Amino acid sequence: MQRKLVVYPNPAEKNLYVQGNLNLHNISWEILTLDGKVVLQGINNNSEILHINVGELDYGFYLLKLNDGKQNHTLKFLIGQ
Repeated sequence: MQRKLVVYPNPAEKNLYVQGNLNLHNISWEILTLDGKVVLQGINNNSEILHINVGELDYGFYLLKLNDGKQNHTLKFLIGQ
């Protein structure tokens, strides 16, 4: 089965959510700028939806890297004005 993840809203302003057919409980995550600088990171404590407060990020594109212990998943999103 192919892993399907959705990041929303996109563009985001204050909150970012990730949902999909991957178990998100205890998944580690990082938000990176497009040049690879890690600006936020954490571990999800909710098994169904990953919620990240992105209100402090500047306008622009970012990468969200997820690691479920077996593989990495990368999603691109935009912080709106």
